[in-house]
Amino acid sequence: MLPAQNKSSVLEDEIVAMFRQEWSLSGHERALRSIAIVDENPTQQYLYPEFLLFQQLFQRHGLEVVIADPSEFTLHEGVLKHGKMNIDLVYNRLTDFSLSEPASATLREAYLQNAIVLTPNPQAHALFADKRNLVLLSDPIRLQALGLPKATQDILLAAIPHTEIVLPENAERLWQKRRGLFFKPFAGFGGRAAYRGDKLTKRVWKEILAGGYIAQALVVPGSRVISDNEPAQVLKFDLRNYTYDDKVQWVAARLYQGQTTNFRTLDGGFAPVYEGPIDPSEIICSITPASDIEFPHIDGPNDIGDHNDACCPESIVQHETRLFLIEEDTVKPLVHDYYLALVRGKSTAPEFAGRCFILVDWYLRLVCCQPETVVNETCSWLVFDAQGRLDFNAAHEIDVETVPTEAHWAQLKELVFGAAVVSDSK
Repeated sequence: MLPAQNKSSVLEDEIVAMFRQEWSLSGHERALRSIAIVDENPTQQYLYPEFLLFQQLFQRHGLEVVIADPSEFTLHEGVLKHGKMNIDLVYNRLTDFSLSEPASATLREAYLQNAIVLTPNPQAHALFADKRNLVLLSDPIRLQALGLPKATQDILLAAIPHTEIVLPENAERLWQKRRGLFFKPFAGFGGRAAYRGDKLTKRVWKEILAGGYIAQALVVPGSRVISDNEPAQVLKFDLRNYTYDDKVQWVAARLYQGQTTNFRTLDGGFAPVYEGPIDPSEIICSITPASDIEFPHIDGPNDIGDHNDACCPESIVQHETRLFLIEEDTVKPLVHDYYLALVRGKSTAPEFAGRCFILVDWYLRLVCCQPETVVNETCSWLVFDAQGRLDFNAAHEIDVETVPTEAHWAQLKELVFGAAVVSDSK
């Protein structure tokens, strides 16, 4: 394993290599020499410190760099210039994605004349970021008509909430179901002009009906307890994969409060994501295979999967997810494969019909196949309808934080680490 300093150096090198690759892919044979980091009034942007970090990174790799507003450029004889500096590549941080604003006119003309490499550019935004694409990617009929492999269809349909464009003909239905929906503009960013359906007013609904919006099935974010103080501070989180050329460069989580992700929540912001083994051969022991589970029996910890102390060398480290249901004073383990079957609508739980639980998700570090520590924990609401199916809309409507009690935590620790270990830690 690389030391942390070497890891950061490798990541930085990969970032710079990405920009040089974009330059090379545009047909240029000479080396990249200059980059402009462009945003509207950059010094006033909340992420201006990030611009400075990128400027320093590029400069350490021998590139000439300027941070500038789009109106500061000129185009002369096919060359984009910032003052006397010739610009090869523009690292585009504008939210004017189509370069349609008057201030972006020079950049737009330079892009159309191939005078610069612009990344990302309007074409990239249309292909990868326009939210209307989610309508196609969550439609099983259209995916099948496109001839996508079944495995790819399954991944898309499992990962992307159902999405449709808001139109006059579906407006009444969407309004009636708004509590289970989230409304976003086609070219939205940063949560701006995005609305949870249960927070909608009639005035905002009229604006949405004017056009340019999608309606997406609401997915409630997970939550993370970040303090032991009373009352416990609970923040929502999302996970972000930063990708280039079909590869994940790095992964981060964002902790926040409010309707949408943000950097302004006290104690919020970016947080690390811990990665488990990627190579299946590294995972020597795992939870009980689905074929060995007698659904829906979940009375004791053995239902999660018994581990043999001699199943792997002590030097081998694995990670594992374990799930638990909390109802009043009772904590029960929930078999992971059973939970997945419920989420995918392939199974029901009649014994849970009409009941509501707190779902606790523990991501554990294992040594010699035994739990050593909790790497990450999340809590969310789980609601079952009268037939024992998961009712996601009902869970979305619960506006109470999922905060287990100290007694709940004690039961969780005993289920995972055993009574003796919990007793020793007191």
